[in-house]
Amino acid sequence: MFYPRPKQWGRTMCSLKYVNTDFNDWISNEFNSFTCGDERLKKRLIKIAKAKFSFPTASLNEACGSWGDAKGAYRFFGNK
Repeated sequence: MFYPRPKQWGRTMCSLKYVNTDFNDWISNEFNSFTCGDERLKKRLIKIAKAKFSFPTASLNEACGSWGDAKGAYRFFGNK
């Protein structure tokens, strides 16, 4: 018998509340040594990494959760 998955199944099962939150600290520690001359870029990198870790199979737009955060991520990747 087939039971349909709830609509938010992927987001619910992949959210950080179901994952060991020590990885949240790991991400911050791992990228803390990133140097680019602008502290805002480092904060954006950490935010993107945490979002993708929270929803690893989601697209960047889905993982970011809002249009503003997704736009910020694309600006980060487009930064030279």
